[in-house]
Amino acid sequence: MKKKKLQVLNGGYKENVWMHDPNFSQEDVDFINAAFEAAAKEINPAFEKLIWKHTSKKSELKRVK
Repeated sequence: MKKKKLQVLNGGYKENVWMHDPNFSQEDVDFINAAFEAAAKEINPAFEKLIWKHTSKKSELKRVK
């Protein structure tokens, strides 16, 4: 029997892309979030959308039939 490859539905991550890669360290996330907070206050409030509530917990795989 041929095995099917797993597909990621509604999510996943892209390596080295902000808000997609769970491997960013908490220090990096805090630093970049601080920059976006400052930009939101001084330049444009739209920068608040880029602030990432980072959790290091990785997503679990679930079998979907």
